[in-house]
Amino acid sequence: MKVLNLRTALSPWNPWIVLKNKTEAQGVILDLYDKLKGSGTVDFTYQYDAPYGGFIGPDGKWNGMIGDMINNVTDLAGPIFINEARAKAVDFAFPVDFSQLVIITGLVPAHKDPFLIFGVFPLAKLVNTRLESVFERIKKNLIKMDKGIPPWLDAVEAGKAAYIADTLYAKSIIGERFRVTGKCNIRVSTFDLCSGYIGLACRKGLKKKFLRSLDNGILRFNEGKLAKRHMLESVLFYEICSQNVPNVIKPLDLTDLVGAFTVFGTGICLSLIYFVIELVMNFRK
Repeated sequence: MKVLNLRTALSPWNPWIVLKNKTEAQGVILDLYDKLKGSGTVDFTYQYDAPYGGFIGPDGKWNGMIGDMINNVTDLAGPIFINEARAKAVDFAFPVDFSQLVIITGLVPAHKDPFLIFGVFPLAKLVNTRLESVFERIKKNLIKMDKGIPPWLDAVEAGKAAYIADTLYAKSIIGERFRVTGKCNIRVSTFDLCSGYIGLACRKGLKKKFLRSLDNGILRFNEGKLAKRHMLESVLFYEICSQNVPNVIKPLDLTDLVGAFTVFGTGICLSLIYFVIELVMNFRK
């Protein structure tokens, strides 16, 4: 029986692919590949620390792992977010998971400025900002997934920055930081922007028989919950950290509520003024 050998790109994304060194890796996807190799019909030649993702560059050509497959450098790569443009360039297997994005923020103490609510978004920003410009700023601020503990987490903890990332990746780096440094003042908050399925991508032209076997292997892998151990390990220290928050012993005082009462009182006063004006106008009629 002829064995199909696939050139396979591995790009770090905890817990899917975790690089131990330049020639060794572990994670959910590696477990999946090992299960597929057990059939005796397929084998994998790994390319470690391959470029992640894939976008159409200024020259109109794909880069990243998508570009490598188009240029016949690799046969299989991922996981990667599935979208329409990528699906036209490569073939996608059955999704391995649904990725929910989160905002990474610090646990910053409330600032006792009663009028801080008016300074959160300057009026010029509220009037002039359009949705398109927001997405353009997000695109320009994209960063590559860091190996180890990202240095920008210090700025997040200090309340000077916030980042958007995949849930499992975000929790794994926060948990690792907690394990190494003991620092635990960062949390994640879910939101619905750009969430989607992630899956393995295959170079177009591979045998349909292999694609069907890959789909079946992923389905059996997911139904058997064989990825559960890696996922639990990747977020374990984050869960310990997030449950280890000291109780707040100082209750709210009146100073904390002045801003809310100011907004409420201003609204009531404006309503009364409007009511009096309407009343006077009706009497004149």
